[in-house]
Amino acid sequence: MRVSARKWSVCGMLVLLLAGIAASADDDKLKAAAEARKDILELADGKGDPKAILGKHGLEATMYGFKLKGKGGIGVQGVQVAGKNGIEAQIIALAKQGPANLGKDVAALTKLAEHTKAIGEISANHKVKAAAGKTQKDWDKYNKDMIESSENLIKAIKGGAAKDVKTAASKLNQSCNECHAKFRDD
Repeated sequence: MRVSARKWSVCGMLVLLLAGIAASADDDKLKAAAEARKDILELADGKGDPKAILGKHGLEATMYGFKLKGKGGIGVQGVQVAGKNGIEAQIIALAKQGPANLGKDVAALTKLAEHTKAIGEISANHKVKAAAGKTQKDWDKYNKDMIESSENLIKAIKGGAAKDVKTAASKLNQSCNECHAKFRDD
């Protein structure tokens, strides 16, 4: 079967066009995430209204805060458990192995938990789209669990016992996983 050069050329242009559209969409998501990140950081410092932040940025841009810093996430200043600079990656690593140097990393780990709590407070205002197996009651429970688990992680970090930090991070990671099982694409 022979395909003319013209057909290949049209196919090539179509592929480039679609790649450009995808790249543009990714750029838009990263820009929205960067704007949301500023408000998340302010909320973690006690400034801002979670409901207004969600209304301004939406759930997807807010949740980007958990990604690796290089992929639009907030990141974690000063500490990188398992060499990954992202809130979600850090929570998973803390749950598996605990903090490597808790005494040195108290401030950075506290910020990680405060940022997680802020994202939970923002996402708690999200209204779930009606779908099989997805209820507002479940969404509210998972967000409450995330906020409470973040508060418990802050207490454990400030308490100074690595074992307690690992336990609190495990509970926080579990609350995230349970929510993701139902709502990852909501």
